[in-house]
Amino acid sequence: MKIFISGKMTGVKDYNFPAFNKAEGELAKLGFEVLNPASTGVIDEWEYKDYMRASIDMLLDADAIYMLWGWRNSAGATLEHQLASLVGIPVCYQ
Repeated sequence: MKIFISGKMTGVKDYNFPAFNKAEGELAKLGFEVLNPASTGVIDEWEYKDYMRASIDMLLDADAIYMLWGWRNSAGATLEHQLASLVGIPVCYQ
């Protein structure tokens, strides 16, 4: 089962990559195939919209979405949550 990690990145130190990577490790130990948008890293020529498009592509390939603490403070994570709900992707919370 593939699970996508969603949470606040913009405005967080190190783009919150440590929290995403920690969640990836925990979910992988539980047997999930993890889709982690932090794995993209920082790409110099990319803008916010490029990261969101890549994240949405990952999300639509997932069987579930895992919402990190603080996701409600993120426009992108809120959009991912809404999209998952609209297309029937089960939502799990940290």
